[in-house]
Amino acid sequence: MGLDGLCESLIVVFAFPIDGTLQRYHSYPFDKLYTLPDHLTLEDGAMLEPLSVAVHAVSNVGQFRHGRNVLVFGAGPVGRLCMAIARVLGAMEIVVADIIASRLEFAKQYCCYGNRVVELMRNTIGPKERGPKSFDLVIDATGAETCIQIALSAVKLGGTFVRVGIGPESVQIPITALIAKQPKVTGSIVYCPGDYQLALALASSGKVDLKPLVTHRFEDAVTAFEVTRAGKSIDERGQTKDVIKTIISGPDVNTLDL
Repeated sequence: MGLDGLCESLIVVFAFPIDGTLQRYHSYPFDKLYTLPDHLTLEDGAMLEPLSVAVHAVSNVGQFRHGRNVLVFGAGPVGRLCMAIARVLGAMEIVVADIIASRLEFAKQYCCYGNRVVELMRNTIGPKERGPKSFDLVIDATGAETCIQIALSAVKLGGTFVRVGIGPESVQIPITALIAKQPKVTGSIVYCPGDYQLALALASSGKVDLKPLVTHRFEDAVTAFEVTRAGKSIDERGQTKDVIKTIISGPDVNTLDL
């Protein structure tokens, strides 16, 4: 079927059955390896993974096309990369919702589109059920029950709702909206053949800039996880910086004794 995420023998080296990837070497099948162009760094290579997740959610599962509108819940790394993919694919309008104002400002600058907060979604935006002001694709990159409920209420008649990644096992949903709107409701996990290649092509061509998403770099893994869990860091001057994506530095590729 070409759906790697549904394979009964699926191996995800950071989740199951291998818990963690903080080791010096990994063994991978040859057909799962890709050569980075010289102008892309190892950090860019690391960011190709979440970019591939976004490609799979928007282009593959969401079947997003030129001239359509998209609403994204969650302005974290995956949510922002979903916005970036929609922009590359020719979105007419991109709207992102998050409860953290600083993340919304970053998302606005990153994708050059406006933003609105969740609380104003129903009363202020008043998303239409059809026509040019409706949302063809609604993506939830939060897992929050409230966001999923509003997302299902916001999607257009016959539109598509995609829940990206692993979230809570069960949530309450507005079943009447599903019956009346008949949207396509689906999930998206990891990626499939072609997703990684497209992600690499977009990053290599400069159509998606991955560098602004890396906000923190650490050599100590424990510190990196603690800062990521907190969602922010405080420097020596007392200034706060939101965490978007954290990189744990590995060995210098030039010193590897291969």
